[in-house]
Amino acid sequence: VAPATGSGPAAWPRTTLAQEWARVAARAAACPWLRWHPLVLHDAVALRQGAQWLAVADGQALPLTLGDAQGWLLLACSGGAPTHLAGEWDGRAFAPLSAWRGDDAALLWQRSAVA
Repeated sequence: VAPATGSGPAAWPRTTLAQEWARVAARAAACPWLRWHPLVLHDAVALRQGAQWLAVADGQALPLTLGDAQGWLLLACSGGAPTHLAGEWDGRAFAPLSAWRGDDAALLWQRSAVA
């Protein structure tokens, strides 16, 4: 294994939601016992609808596994603007773990272990 020759800013994955769903399907087909699948949503808008938190990306609304405190914090950090979300899909809901905006590698929001 060759050592890394340079360093630079972190590069977040840049895929469409259709590509992400294809990756989830391939992983599920390869090992149907996996419980969680990594998923990246680009330009997703977090919103509250009734008692449910949602992430809307590419015209699809995904339910979020997110408590109220973390949901409101995500909404406050994003200012209601689109952000990129990385997290886990369990087949029913998306659990966001981090958020960033644009090509900036700096985290905008990170899910807390508490609440």
